[in-house]
Amino acid sequence: MKRPSPLPLQPPKNPKQLKPTPSPPPTLQPQSQPQTFHHYGPWNSHSRLHPTLAFIESYHSTLDSLCTSHYTSPSHYTSPYFFSPLATYHDTKGAVHFTGPAIWSWLIGQCAPFESVRHEVVDVRVVREEGGMGGRDVVYGETMAHFVLRGEEEGVCVPRFFVWTVVDVEAGGGVDGVGNGVGEGVDGVENGGIGTNGKVFESIKVFWDTGVIGRFVTERKRRREGEVLERREREEQDRREREEEGRRERERVERVRVRREGEMERVRQVVDRTRRVSVGALCREERGRIEGDRTVGEVR
Repeated sequence: MKRPSPLPLQPPKNPKQLKPTPSPPPTLQPQSQPQTFHHYGPWNSHSRLHPTLAFIESYHSTLDSLCTSHYTSPSHYTSPYFFSPLATYHDTKGAVHFTGPAIWSWLIGQCAPFESVRHEVVDVRVVREEGGMGGRDVVYGETMAHFVLRGEEEGVCVPRFFVWTVVDVEAGGGVDGVGNGVGEGVDGVENGGIGTNGKVFESIKVFWDTGVIGRFVTERKRRREGEVLERREREEQDRREREEEGRRERERVERVRVRREGEMERVRQVVDRTRRVSVGALCREERGRIEGDRTVGEVR
């Protein structure tokens, strides 16, 4: 038995009515993620593997050295080579400071009330932003700042959070066209070979509770006033004790004087009595001798 032949395909009556088959959506290419570098704890050989963290460590070491009463080198005061000439600094009170030299002068003024300042790193994370003119690293850092006010031995520890934006600068040309490579500052001035390793701050943001130091100063003032009051009370108590001791000493001396006068009076009485007894005995003896001589004369 023969199979029936298949029916021939008939072309559509109106080709315009055919809907085109939708093409699949284009495949999205994965975008490159920014490179990150994470570091815990104080600066060490691991953090120095990243040039940006080594640069920030050098910056904080220099800044902390300015906040010491024994700091003598003037070079760091005149060469704000860590900052781009057009850098910005956002302090925690909302004020914005512009240009590298102005920021550096302001930072030096912030160090004036302190005997020493030391920043201890807790956690930092570097996020590398590719593209644009040169490389840019945004660093998020949590630190513990140890402040010691001038004239104080006790310090205060305050958490501080930073957002550093660090840009790469080609050696020999800065962001404004002046030299700031290794061994030169961002203003083209030699800085003793310290250099910035081709990096400068584009911006810095800092967040922390400045009231901690204010409360510490208030507590210190209250404690000192209490110490002054306590010292005055102690001095007054010592004065009263000295007066009481002097009064007891005067009474003791008076008792000794009275006792000695009584003893001297008794001695005088004994001496007088002894003298009278001795004189009476001598008189009686002399009288007896005279009487004896008279009797002998009469017998003769």
